[in-house]
Amino acid sequence: MPVPRDILATGWRRTEHGGIEVLTPLWPRWTEVAFEHAAEARAALHRGLGKPDRRDRAGDIGAELKASMIAVSASAHALDALFGNVKAHLEAAGVAVPSPKKRPMEVLETLKLGFGFSGDPRERAREFKWLFDLPDSAVHYREDLAAPAEHESGLYVGPGAAGFNNETANRAGLLLADVLAVCASRPKPATTDWAKRYHVVIEALLAGRPA
Repeated sequence: MPVPRDILATGWRRTEHGGIEVLTPLWPRWTEVAFEHAAEARAALHRGLGKPDRRDRAGDIGAELKASMIAVSASAHALDALFGNVKAHLEAAGVAVPSPKKRPMEVLETLKLGFGFSGDPRERAREFKWLFDLPDSAVHYREDLAAPAEHESGLYVGPGAAGFNNETANRAGLLLADVLAVCASRPKPATTDWAKRYHVVIEALLAGRPA
C-alpha cells in the first residue's frame, strides 16, 4: 500500500515576508526503502535457491547482498530520522531529552520518552546496537583476508558480505516495523497528537512490512 502523498509536507507556516515554510519528514521514505529492499532480498534468495546448479546462483546471491545492504542501512536511517522528528516534538512540548554518547542509545532513549515500549529493555538495546553497528561496519570496512562464510545457497561468501542477506534484511525491517507499531499505538501524553497525525502513515507503511 503506498504511503499517502500528503506526507510529503505534513506541516507548514507562513513567513513574515509572505512565503511559506514546510516540514517534510523523511522517516516514512526511508521505511519504504527498507521494506521494499527487504522484499527484494527475499525474492533474490528464492530465485537462487530455485536453481538446481549452485554455480548458477551467484548472480542472485549478489542481488540479495545488494538489496540487503540497502534494507539494513535504510532501516537504521529510518529510525535515525524518526528520532529527529520525535525529538523536536518532545522538546517543543517541554520534555527534556538526554543525549547519550552512543547514537543507538540516544535514538532508543528518546523514543522511550515518547512511547510506551514493553518487553526486555536489554534485548531491545542489543537490537538497536546491532542495527546501527552493521551498516557502519560496511561503510568503515577493513579489507582483510579471512575465512569465507557458507551462504544458505551452498555457496561461500567473503566475511564482509556474510552479514548482509535475507535474514538480516528481514531482522532489520521487523525491528523498524515493531518500533513504528509502538509509536502508533502507545503514545505518551506528550506524543498523543504526534501519533494521531502519523497514524494513517504508519498503518500504510506497516502493510508492506517484511513477512
